Amino acid sequence: MSDEKIVKKFQVLQQKFKIDVLATDTIAAANAAAANANAAAEAANAAAGRSPYIDDTTGTWWVWDATEEDYVDTETSADPQTAKADKADFDNLVNEVADIEENPSDFARVADFESMPKLAGQPMLLFCNGTPSSSNKPTNWIDFMQGGYEWTGLPSAIGQQLLDYTNHVLYFGWLNPSNYQLEWKH
Repeated sequence: MSDEKIVKKFQVLQQKFKIDVLATDTIAAANAAAANANAAAEAANAAAGRSPYIDDTTGTWWVWDATEEDYVDTETSADPQTAKADKADFDNLVNEVADIEENPSDFARVADFESMPKLAGQPMLLFCNGTPSSSNKPTNWIDFMQGGYEWTGLPSAIGQQLLDYTNHVLYFGWLNPSNYQLEWKH
């Protein structure tokens, strides 16, 4: 066999070897992704059948933690009297906010209101007179002219909170996984 044919055959084998290596790496990556997907599906199935329960010893709610693969104590009392007390505390807070909202100049008396942490350029806690919507803007929303941006009725970021002090409802911003839109949830 001539040197030229040997070199050509070597190049063909070398090319084939590269393709085999790439194919092996791709198959390994696909297998790893499939294993991760199967593990996530198994964890979801395991959690789906595990409802929260009230522990007789602690009197608190326990929920399934997929990471721990066990129930964990939420430290939230299941006692109706405690829940009523928590609701009363919440109602008192809402009424205080409503009093301030009726006279916006009173915001000045709230300690460091202007220096509250911001989330995506907006206050972490918004105050609204009614259900959040594009036509019902929170009173402490920072408009474009003040360095913010226009109110759309939706949260600025995941975790932002909105207190509807008229209906005593606390909303929080979350990312809806079905449409990847930020939305309010309560």
